[in-house]
Amino acid sequence: MSVASGPHSIHIRIAAPVLLPYRSDRHLIDNPFDDAPFEFPAGRCSGSPVLLSGKLFAGFLKEAGGRFAYDGSNNLTIDIPEGQALFIEESEGPQASWGEYNRLVAADLPMPAASPLTALPEYRTWVEQRYSGEFGGPAQANNVPFIRDYAERILAMGLPPGKLVIDAGWCFPHAFGDWEEDACQFPDMPVLLEFLQGKGFTPGLWFAPPLISPLSRIARQRPEITGAATGCFAEELESPPFLRAVAGESLKEHFKTVFARFLEMGVRKFAFDGFYGPRKEMQAILRSACEAVIEQNADAEVDAHFPDIFASCSCHSVRASDTLRETESLDLCGTRWRVARLSAPGKTFYLDPVGGNGRDITEAAYRAYIELYHREPGMPVVSLLPDWFGEETAGMLRKLMEEKQAGLYA
Repeated sequence: MSVASGPHSIHIRIAAPVLLPYRSDRHLIDNPFDDAPFEFPAGRCSGSPVLLSGKLFAGFLKEAGGRFAYDGSNNLTIDIPEGQALFIEESEGPQASWGEYNRLVAADLPMPAASPLTALPEYRTWVEQRYSGEFGGPAQANNVPFIRDYAERILAMGLPPGKLVIDAGWCFPHAFGDWEEDACQFPDMPVLLEFLQGKGFTPGLWFAPPLISPLSRIARQRPEITGAATGCFAEELESPPFLRAVAGESLKEHFKTVFARFLEMGVRKFAFDGFYGPRKEMQAILRSACEAVIEQNADAEVDAHFPDIFASCSCHSVRASDTLRETESLDLCGTRWRVARLSAPGKTFYLDPVGGNGRDITEAAYRAYIELYHREPGMPVVSLLPDWFGEETAGMLRKLMEEKQAGLYA
């Protein structure tokens, strides 16, 4: 093991493919590249600023820039700027090197105390919304009768109550930034949340902290926290382009005001999304959002689609939907799975929704996920409910959740 300090350049011979966890969609690269990991756009599977090739592991230890460049002909150059340090090691087990890298980085990062809520089962409504949305999109399927029915169905199948996250659709896109519930779809949010608590559930809500609608009140009143336009989620939510939030104390104070209202209603799980953009900006926005919750309620849980160690350090838990998308065999040793888990040390890791994240989930696919999750660590997320496929499938899911609750394969 060695740690090199900048300014310094390292030249080393390697063999393709090269594993680049900080990229979002494609981590294994054969072609030439010239990357500044801290400037690389963030995405739902964006991991840490490290590189693996054969026996080599190299990772930047500080949020201070740096560059990896590969010429496609076995030559790698690593530029370490002033103020940066690089952990570099060649060994028979580069994943073990990644663990040592995590230990070194985490020692200098602020981490929230553990939340007791991470041990509870987790239900999220998004895939059920996609499956149920015969008229309009999944956001339009989300409303008070839908949520009440969803909770009742969980209990009717004998599944354990836990956290129930009301996903996108409770706040319509024109109110992103204000984060106020839609008066037609959710006319009395406190009553709904009280209903869920009465059924034994811990209420949760989905937010996209980086996004602000140009039509929102906050965009008009607080221009200092609104930035450039971004296409994130605009097409999926049938919305004009959103504005990107601008990190800083003003944004954090705004988040505190927004989240205080929902904490008062009983929301204890905050599922953060929308971190697609410049990495430094996304990390700063996530940090502000997490702190705005945790400073007001230390028992609440926050998670995000952002496993990079410099981002996930702000959260209690991490989710990385579509980590299994690369392989039809549902191989959890696949690239996305390793990147997401190893980039978020010490965090509860939420497995992909049982059955996947799509609109056309089959009974066979649903059961394949259940069988897989019996033998793999992590917390399964239940979104599409198994009563679509009958009592036998529901029983399989009950058994899985009982084992996870008992600490088996945790």
